[in-house]
Amino acid sequence: MFGFIAWEIFEDTVTQKEFQHFITVTLAPLITGDSVGLFDNASIHKTVESFGVLDRTFPGGFLFCPAYSSDLRYGITEIWDTIIEFN
Repeated sequence: MFGFIAWEIFEDTVTQKEFQHFITVTLAPLITGDSVGLFDNASIHKTVESFGVLDRTFPGGFLFCPAYSSDLRYGITEIWDTIIEFN
C-alpha cells in the first residue's frame, strides 16, 4: 500500500523537536507491520536524535528522497495540493 497516513501543516519552520513530536505522538500510533517511512532531506530529519526516533517508529526502516532533481518535481505539487485540500 502506498499513501499518506498522517500530516500536519506548520506556520513557520519546523524544529527538530516539533518533527520528533509529530513522529512519536501523531504518526507512531498509526504505524503497523513493516511500514517504511519516506522523508525529504531536511537537516532536522538527519540528526542522531531524529534517526533514533525514526528507527524506533518504522519497523521496515526509513529512507530519504534523493537530492532534488527537476525530474522528480512532477507529482510533488499534486501531493501538496491534496494535503492542503483536506485541511
